[in-house]
Amino acid sequence: MAYLSALALVIIGFTSCKTGTYYRTIPSDDVAYVQVISSGQMAKKSVEVVIDDTISFEAKVDKLKKSSTRPRTYTITPGRRNIKVYYQGQLIHQQDVFVSHQTTKVITL
Repeated sequence: MAYLSALALVIIGFTSCKTGTYYRTIPSDDVAYVQVISSGQMAKKSVEVVIDDTISFEAKVDKLKKSSTRPRTYTITPGRRNIKVYYQGQLIHQQDVFVSHQTTKVITL
């Protein structure tokens, strides 16, 4: 009898515990991303990317594939941007884009 009483108390104790999922919101940074890809001769070469004629950086061109495990993305600020891509000093791509918060803009050469 004592065994059944103890078992009943244990079952009631475990079922009275609150079970639920707690969510914690993590504030995301105010950034966007740029990825440069090419299916042709430009793949695996380095290009210079200029954002709004003020920010420039060296970017490596990824090869165009159906899926990539770790694509090379470069961080920029979101908003309307003028993106220019230079290869060996010559302008090869220019585009006005709007990049949203936490999105990736893919530039295809």
